[in-house]
Amino acid sequence: MGSEVRRLVKMFVSTGLDYEIKMRIYEQDADVVVERETLIGAGREGEVSFTLVYADTAPRIEGLISNDPDNHLSMRGTEFLTSRFQYRPVARGDSVADQIQTLAGITSEAKLSRTILELIKPLGASAFVAMNVSSDPQTRQPRTHVALVAGDNGFLQVYAEKRWFAIDPFLTHAAASNTPMYSSTIGLLENLTGSWRDMGVAARSYGLCSWAGFPTHRPGTNDFGILYIASPTLPADGGERPFQEKTVYLRGLAAEIFDWQLAARRAQDLNDRNFNARDLRVLKAVASGNTAKDIASALDLSERDVLKRVFPEVVAKARTRNIRDAARYAADRGLLPTLDGKKVVYVAVSDMHGVYLGTLFGAPFWSKINPSGIRDAFAFATEPEAREILSSVGINDGYRFVRVEVDQSADTVAEEICVAFGLPGWNDPNVLSSRNLSSHG
Repeated sequence: MGSEVRRLVKMFVSTGLDYEIKMRIYEQDADVVVERETLIGAGREGEVSFTLVYADTAPRIEGLISNDPDNHLSMRGTEFLTSRFQYRPVARGDSVADQIQTLAGITSEAKLSRTILELIKPLGASAFVAMNVSSDPQTRQPRTHVALVAGDNGFLQVYAEKRWFAIDPFLTHAAASNTPMYSSTIGLLENLTGSWRDMGVAARSYGLCSWAGFPTHRPGTNDFGILYIASPTLPADGGERPFQEKTVYLRGLAAEIFDWQLAARRAQDLNDRNFNARDLRVLKAVASGNTAKDIASALDLSERDVLKRVFPEVVAKARTRNIRDAARYAADRGLLPTLDGKKVVYVAVSDMHGVYLGTLFGAPFWSKINPSGIRDAFAFATEPEAREILSSVGINDGYRFVRVEVDQSADTVAEEICVAFGLPGWNDPNVLSSRNLSSHG
């Protein structure tokens, strides 16, 4: 999965008696990602967060932000988007050629969002929510919610403001089951009472009349995801029927989206914390109960080196108090390798341009043209995924693949490993740097 790393460009904060709301605005490739995080009980034990994510072109997002229930965020967010992105053209969207298989080559949340909408439109759906939830390991109560949303016309802003995620029957069901759920499963709207009825009435007022939820879980963790899709047609008029008829397809789509989100989160975390393969091995060893002496032996270092140099470096990257907190953080975020030993990945290389290093703001980087301080090559899991990702950034020919063996925890391939497998190195200060690679294929 070759997700573009986001770049934070602005953050606004609004506070109340028992909550704090943060609106973060990111650039990702040519699109904009807006995160609206609500923290309830911020900084206290039992803190719960709900993050609403809109990812699209700036003009499309601006209309949603202008209707934010928090007037401070609405005004500041709209003002910033208008001033920074007013001259950026609106993208036409992304074509979907081959159903679910296209998710492997998607490089940003905005492209993912547009792809999901295109995949569900033939079923009569007009909106979706792709939510992933992390629960407290002890209480098993949901603590962190992140929801990628499109087509909801602002309903999820009301959902977050009213804190309906705390009583949402779809989420309660998804925490314990992989079985699909439909709005009719809950009963007729006219027979509901309290917050369930309020939530249903509000959804319909936004044109979201029939709902289906497709849960998916990450084995061995307290994380789960759910794909909600909604139709403007009432259940009584057949709004749910296409969802029920395509249950197998939609359950597969939900699992693919959840995997994509977890991989993107992992890539973002690894980038933000700058963990390398050795750091992850150390963190896994600590999480597994190994001592500093055990780790020193495995790394062929002295115990003093591990205690005085390796552990402090990892703790600084994790931004935690100590190495055990760092290991817990890495485990909670799904950063620890699930397997030990080695794995085979694929590296793309061109005789003309060198080794493929990845993309930055939509531009492909090659080792012979613009290494720009990049020390690692991009690692592809399979050849079909590699061709799809390269095609998505305009690279369709002129390259070949080399199979390379790396640690199980590695997401990239270090230059020295590339050289060991016969690929050209790129530690050359005389190489010219150029960001305009579109003419180089």
